[in-house]
Amino acid sequence: MSKRRTKARKTRGRLSSSSGSGSTRFVNAPPSPEEASGKLINTAEALIAAETVEYVPGEAAPIDTEFTGEISTDRLKTAIQGLERARDLAARRQRDHESAKQAIDKQREELRVKEAQQNAEFTTRIEELDDRAAKANEEQDRLAEEAKRLSEWEARLFELEQAAQSDFAEYRHAQLRQLGEELSRRRASVEVEERQRAQEADLRIGDKEKELAERVAGLDSYEADLDRRQHDLERAERRLTAREQDLVQEMADQQKAVEARFAGELETLRLDLEAANRRHDAASELARRRANELAKREAAELALGDMSLPEAAAELEELRRRNAELLAELAARPSATVERLADLEARCQELAIDREELLRKNEELQLHIAASRISVAEQQTAQLVNNALEQLNKTLRREIAEQSAELEKLQASNGIMSPFPACVEMDLDPNYSREPELRRGVPSLPTLVQRVRDIIARDERLYYSERDLRCFLGGLAASRLHLLQGISGIGKTRLPLAFARAIGAGYETVAVAAEWRSPQDLMGYYNAFERKFYETDFTKALYRAQLPLFRTKPFLVVLDEMNLSHPEQYFSDILHALELRESGQQRLRLMTSRVDPAPQLLRDGCDLLLSDNIWFVGTANHDETTVSFADKTYDRAHVLELPTKPEEFDPGDTQPIPPVSLEALSAAFTDAKEHHADDVAQVLGFLDRELGQRLRQSFGISWGSRLKRQAESFIPVVRAAGGEIGEAADHLLATKVLRKLQGRAEVHSTDLQALRSEIQTLWPQLCDRTQPSDSLRALDDEIRYRGVL
Repeated sequence: MSKRRTKARKTRGRLSSSSGSGSTRFVNAPPSPEEASGKLINTAEALIAAETVEYVPGEAAPIDTEFTGEISTDRLKTAIQGLERARDLAARRQRDHESAKQAIDKQREELRVKEAQQNAEFTTRIEELDDRAAKANEEQDRLAEEAKRLSEWEARLFELEQAAQSDFAEYRHAQLRQLGEELSRRRASVEVEERQRAQEADLRIGDKEKELAERVAGLDSYEADLDRRQHDLERAERRLTAREQDLVQEMADQQKAVEARFAGELETLRLDLEAANRRHDAASELARRRANELAKREAAELALGDMSLPEAAAELEELRRRNAELLAELAARPSATVERLADLEARCQELAIDREELLRKNEELQLHIAASRISVAEQQTAQLVNNALEQLNKTLRREIAEQSAELEKLQASNGIMSPFPACVEMDLDPNYSREPELRRGVPSLPTLVQRVRDIIARDERLYYSERDLRCFLGGLAASRLHLLQGISGIGKTRLPLAFARAIGAGYETVAVAAEWRSPQDLMGYYNAFERKFYETDFTKALYRAQLPLFRTKPFLVVLDEMNLSHPEQYFSDILHALELRESGQQRLRLMTSRVDPAPQLLRDGCDLLLSDNIWFVGTANHDETTVSFADKTYDRAHVLELPTKPEEFDPGDTQPIPPVSLEALSAAFTDAKEHHADDVAQVLGFLDRELGQRLRQSFGISWGSRLKRQAESFIPVVRAAGGEIGEAADHLLATKVLRKLQGRAEVHSTDLQALRSEIQTLWPQLCDRTQPSDSLRALDDEIRYRGVL
């Protein structure tokens, strides 16, 4: 609308009239009468259109300023009439505008009234909320005081419990000390009996069959003892369950006692409130009596009416005189009735005094009763605690007696039993004592890889690539510790087991638990009271690997889910032994001193040998339930990442492989090292010469002699098994060097991309027939981790 108004103003002209001429002339120079008349009519018609013209009061009607000249009076009148109609239309619109403005003002006034009402309601609501907040604060203060009293009672109860526990701990310590002394005495007597039995055994050494029968009978007895011990453990568990229930009941009783104590306090408060109410009633009664006296006085004044006070005093004096005369007259009469009345009044006063005294004593007795209730609740609580402690003491005495009897039985039975029953049983098992017949040689390594791959696919329905099996076989030559990584369900655990079955090797699976923290969790521990070593599957596997049936064959110990706990803690003894293995066979210390009779293969009766035919294979998932391996574990291990989706193939008709001996496998590894020593020098030279300086300067990555030792064994076996030199170098670079870049926030993605390009450019210098796929994938994962790819 403003644009139209501006245009109308621009076209506005000024009219000037010439007197007596009958025509109108414009100021500017005229074009022609016909053109001026046409333009003026067009302007008037435009002004008549109500939808396109807006009239502004006080302004002249818009006309076109681009024409001037003389026009006829009729046409001018027609134009003026059009202008008048336009003004009328504008006036009507102005009135409509005023009406709308009045309606808007009325609505605004209503809104102001409604806003004032809402403000008043809001103010009232705020005041109500403030009152509620004040009441809530008072209630909170009251609850805080009650909570404080409850805390004081709980602290007192805790002190009582601590005192009771301290007394019980002293009693238990004394009992355990006596038990230890008794055990020492019995141990001395058992040692004497053992020496006597040893002498008797020397006399009976000629009869081996009888001795064997006795040992079998001892094993049967030991199994029976184990069954009895299991039964006793179940009974102990039931007793512990009953004890737990007793403690729960004790806590419930204590809670009831506390509730009773608070009930007594509430009763005391109620009595105080009743006493306050009685005092209030007495004050109210006194006020009522005084009000009655005041009313009587006012009534007396009304009764006097117009009588003045002197007149009332004179009349009162006259009445007193009259009363004295009557009293004198009455005194002359018999006084028994008057004396009785005086006695009754005196008795009434005495009874009132007695009543007040009795009410006071009643209040005191009520307070005393409330205090007595609290004392009784405390005594009941103490009695409950005492009963619970006595019951616990009786239960512990029974357990000590039962454990002592069980200990005597175990000592009696263990006098001829070994602390390592499972290992001794393996010593006696004839199946473990025979040595298998093994071939001196093995098929060529390419043939071995191909046939193992086909056998695993045919028998296990597991499909591994030749490259993965070559890498696994080369890892056996490079390290005694393997780490198999990858997503769950791709066959990490089944690969070493299937490989062992394919070549006739020994194997054992050990499930790692998340709560393992020390080597004892892995190896087992010795119980001096029972004189027994609790052998784990891991310990039994290491012992089995030394027996004649397995000592000439490779033996794989699979640690399933190895990173559920920290291997650097529970596997620390093994890591240390593997590091020192080159200096000779290592021993694992199971106990601090010798025990007899010890298994045959236990060194000095306390050490377990880590034999040369053992490999450890750990599987690892990487999710929220696992932990990360430390660098020292990665450096000592051979790492293999299995693909997420293996390719299936037809294994065909594959013949089984004769069992492979440890000697033959070691000879094949040695032969490969002799024939492919140049490949090792070429790979190490490429890593050190082409990439070493950049890795050290840009990323701070270096490697030591351990990588060189592993490469000297790994690369030749991969090459002898049919792999390319680039395949072996790619695996070492990805798992031993580039792995050190994982999670390093200070390394920028641009540096990683530059390193990736450099490796891809330099790789043909080492091997133009392969690509560094593992290394590039490792770098891509790190770049993607930084959000670039």
